[in-house]
Amino acid sequence: MLTAAAIARALGVLLAAEQLGLGFDARVLVSQPVPLRAGEVGELSLTILDTPAAVAPLSVRLSSQAVVLPETRLGESDVVDPQASQPRIRARYVAPTAAGRYEVEGLVEYVTCQAERCRPRRARVVWVVQVIDAPPAGP
Repeated sequence: MLTAAAIARALGVLLAAEQLGLGFDARVLVSQPVPLRAGEVGELSLTILDTPAAVAPLSVRLSSQAVVLPETRLGESDVVDPQASQPRIRARYVAPTAAGRYEVEGLVEYVTCQAERCRPRRARVVWVVQVIDAPPAGP
């Protein structure tokens, strides 16, 4: 079990990495969403391939210029199975009203710890949302 000092170090390392822009070495698997029609609701999903330390927050920040994102800041409460060693996080989105390809960008941040040493992990991720034309109206 980590001591209070190790927890404080983990948080300090995470803050320092944020300020210096270091640590873009997170291992993350992004699942690309299925094509949708305009206005339909879809799901973005990613899996962290490391085991994040429970001593520091897990954070995913999303942004897009065209895709509607009801939630742009995700964390532990958005993990599908809280007991999983490789957590999967999902977020809902609403497809734009025009057909085309749109990007959703994400920044994933978490900390991994081994024995008395903790290390911040960060990754930039991208989902491609494809909006297809609606079928022609019937007779």
